[in-house]
Amino acid sequence: MSDDIFEVATSCADVAELGQSYIDRVDGERILLPLSREIPAGEGVRVLLQLVDGTPAFAGSGRCVQASDQGDQVAPSDRFETLIDTLAFDERSLPVYEYIVAVRQLAYSDNASPEV
Repeated sequence: MSDDIFEVATSCADVAELGQSYIDRVDGERILLPLSREIPAGEGVRVLLQLVDGTPAFAGSGRCVQASDQGDQVAPSDRFETLIDTLAFDERSLPVYEYIVAVRQLAYSDNASPEV
C-alpha cells in the first residue's frame, strides 16, 4: 500500500447529504470513488472523504478492484473512477460508511415497494 492518502472533496454540506449523494457508490462491501490517478488492481489505497467545507467525513483503506479512466472531460481530481473493496475504517469513520449503506438500502427498499 502506498503512503499516499487520496483526499476526495465532495459537494456535500453534511453527512446526511453525503448519504444521499453516495447511495449509488456503496454497497456494504465496496465503494466507488473518483481519484486523481490510476491505481493498479490489487494495490492498497487510503482515502479521506471531505465535506464541502473541508471537514473530514470519513477515512478508510481498501484494495483497488478496478479503475476506469473518465478522460479529460472531468476534473483531474476525479479522472479515475476507482472501485475499492476489502474496506477498513477507524471507529469514527465506520458509522459514517454504515449510515451511507443504510440510506442506500432504505432508498432501494422504498423503490421496490408497490404503490398503494
